[in-house]
Amino acid sequence: MKYYLCVAVLLMWAPPATAAYLLGVAAPHDSMSGEYLPTELFRLAVDGSSYQSLGQLQDGGVGGDYDAIAASPTYGIRAFSGGTGGGSRLVRVDEQSATATVLSPPLFGREIRGAAFDDNERLWAVDVLSDELVEFSPQTGIELQSVGLSLDGSNFDMVRAVDLAVDFSGQVLLVHGTAVFDVDISTGALTERFSDTQNEASTGSPPLLAGAVIGFNGAESLIGLDVAGGAEDDFYAYDLENSFQRTLLLGSQSAIDFEVGDLTLVEEPVSTGDYNSDGVVNLADYTVWRNSLGSTTNLAANGDDSGTSMNVIDEADYLVWKNNFGAVAAIKATSLAVPEPNAYSLVLLGFAVITLRRIW
Repeated sequence: MKYYLCVAVLLMWAPPATAAYLLGVAAPHDSMSGEYLPTELFRLAVDGSSYQSLGQLQDGGVGGDYDAIAASPTYGIRAFSGGTGGGSRLVRVDEQSATATVLSPPLFGREIRGAAFDDNERLWAVDVLSDELVEFSPQTGIELQSVGLSLDGSNFDMVRAVDLAVDFSGQVLLVHGTAVFDVDISTGALTERFSDTQNEASTGSPPLLAGAVIGFNGAESLIGLDVAGGAEDDFYAYDLENSFQRTLLLGSQSAIDFEVGDLTLVEEPVSTGDYNSDGVVNLADYTVWRNSLGSTTNLAANGDDSGTSMNVIDEADYLVWKNNFGAVAAIKATSLAVPEPNAYSLVLLGFAVITLRRIW
């Protein structure tokens, strides 16, 4: 009896197993056609090291211009076809096969070049044609709301070297070339947090960040893809806890001169079936599945998002829960922070301590 109670307490206090990595896209520019050439999909460690090319991102065997990649524990990996001059589309990315599946009709008049999920798993993106911040449905690509971006009361004119990121506090950031801004998602107002004025030795100019994500390089860091150096496209870390101190993580990993790109943080769950994200696969997760069976909008219990089970809660999701029942599961890894015990856990712990004292 003592043994089982101790195990219960340890399971309750043990930090859930989490793993995360960075996923990115980048594309060169064809000066003759004015188009961006087939996009490369790549993977990095969460500290911005260990570059691994996953090949060209393709739809139906054909490469294309993809940007604005973003990842969510609920919705998976999303990106936008570049749509130079307008006509971006929301796509679902399968990194294992490096394929993109179109989810939305063309977004006429919009060229999406940066995106991120916020802490509430809302998908935000930036349109470089209208200079707007736009919220999209991560399932259908339908536009939900938009607001013009402004700096010091004036309209903010964006270039294609732009991205969105969300820091550990939940603040949405706009990374635009050499500057980083806090974004008020209600008004579109920008507040400059930092501007990099330190020149690179190879280029004589500061890095031009086309893609960025919050990662961890000994401290909370902004990991950025620099496209300013011709074929020398580097990865840098900016220490958010130490005045944005810049560190070179990786030199050029490709002979290709990338012009646009994006980065996102992807959760790699240790086990699946934890549908209420409490860190354990148990009967409470079955209740979540049962109560959402057949749903195409509430996808918290969408453990199997492949084939006919894509974007719907069905029997396949039940099997995922059943096969992982009892496992200590991974939870949202976007903050990379050790969670504090909730009130319910504290009550259970107190009960367990009292019970142990009576037994001993």
